[in-house]
Amino acid sequence: MSSDWYWVQDENFRFVALAGLEKRGLGPEVFMGKARWELPNVAPVPEKVWQRHRDLLERHEPFSDFVYAATDSAGELRYLSVTGEPIFDAEGRFRGYHGIGKDISATARAQKALEDSELRYRMLFDIHPHPMWVVENKTLRFLAVNQAALDQYGYTREEFLKMTAEQLRYPRTSPSCSGISRTRAARTCNASRGTARRTARRSTSKSCPSTSSSTASPRAWA
Repeated sequence: MSSDWYWVQDENFRFVALAGLEKRGLGPEVFMGKARWELPNVAPVPEKVWQRHRDLLERHEPFSDFVYAATDSAGELRYLSVTGEPIFDAEGRFRGYHGIGKDISATARAQKALEDSELRYRMLFDIHPHPMWVVENKTLRFLAVNQAALDQYGYTREEFLKMTAEQLRYPRTSPSCSGISRTRAARTCNASRGTARRTARRSTSKSCPSTSSSTASPRAWA
């Protein structure tokens, strides 16, 4: 496993040895004698995250890829991933932890930029004045729809996501088939279904071609 530095903590989870950390612009003197959550340059982390980490350490269990952030000597935020395992002496008594650390700042920033881009796309998708949707290529099942589509077609979002593009119609404007002659009903309803199918095909292929994809990432809508 690749690593950037090696670390050792005592039985109170305070750092007693660090090797290679200075190469990442982080001074070992800032870490020495402190627990990970006591570091002065550590970025805010939800308390429940620290509590889960502390509970794991109290149980003397190994852990991997615990990520937190700290500012380096230049004031730049660095994302750090650490992996460790407990140390026991010959009599089985707990003596602390040791492990490795990696600087994952480049990966973390790239991931954040991707999430920001997806969020911006989702916002543009939602506020676009024309109906837009994302469908699965093989089944034409709706994966996402914007507010304009809900307003125009009269369905709720839940109803939309249970349908396929071939089923799309105007439920509040389509003529009712009740109360008219059998011949007229058949003619009217067949015309309505034909219009709905043509509308669905036009909307799927022309209105929003860039959003119709079977590879659309569900994470974009999370």
